[in-house]
Amino acid sequence: MKKRFFAILIALSALVCSLAFAPACGEAELVYKLSEDKTHYIVSVSGSASNLKSAKILQEYEGLPVTEIAAQGFKGCSNLRKIVIPDSITKIGSSAFIYCDLLSEVTLSNNLTQIPYAIFGECDSLESVTIPASVTIIDDGAFAHSSLKQITIPQTVQTMGNGTFYKCLELESVIINAPIDTLGYYTFFNCISLKEVTLPATITKIMGAITNDEGTVTSFAAFSYDAIQTNSDPIIFSYKVTNINFLGTKEQWGKVKIGKKNLALNEATTLTATDGVIKALDADVEQEEI
Repeated sequence: MKKRFFAILIALSALVCSLAFAPACGEAELVYKLSEDKTHYIVSVSGSASNLKSAKILQEYEGLPVTEIAAQGFKGCSNLRKIVIPDSITKIGSSAFIYCDLLSEVTLSNNLTQIPYAIFGECDSLESVTIPASVTIIDDGAFAHSSLKQITIPQTVQTMGNGTFYKCLELESVIINAPIDTLGYYTFFNCISLKEVTLPATITKIMGAITNDEGTVTSFAAFSYDAIQTNSDPIIFSYKVTNINFLGTKEQWGKVKIGKKNLALNEATTLTATDGVIKALDADVEQEEI
């Protein structure tokens, strides 16, 4: 079920990301590959990724800067607990740290401009990440299936993709200071511990569910949940956000287009704006087809 989500996001965003990569056998070590234009090096892990317990990424190698982490470069480093990404790194490839089960401490480069697709997917021990002010883009599924408990999206971020916090079951608090205008599909899908969300005044759309001609949901709403099947027994995911804090006015909130099936948002206990409390949404209210 977990792996299926990444395939769904690929279809949504037209990203191509193979998750079938398997590290070669042998001891794990960092390797540095010269870029095609011979101006910088790209770092990744060679050998059996699960054997890597610590890593120090060089800022310079053989006289040239190390500016990039390869796509899936640290995939499956299941015993890696801490990583410091030096400020020489300006680009990280998709799924770079996916399946790093014990990764709990991450320091991102202050020159990173993009948080890539599924960078921390399935990082079961990762509870917090500080996003540097240099970041302007957060790609689809960046933190999907991680164990984040809280996170702040800085004002510098201009774009957040679909499924940013898909099935982050431990996520409790999210502050979005970024001037984004849309919360995409799956943003808080099955985030069953989510209690508090702060939304910027710039929000104009909260995407709803997409259904096909048979009525089957093909893409879930930003604040939504669903059941999954485990063996023969269904597990019902449900939640409601205790507090939605909208940084705009009640008048601005009244103009926000809210798509159908945003169940957890509909059931919010308290919804406030800068000029007072807004009545929580009614699940029966007809919502926008977006």
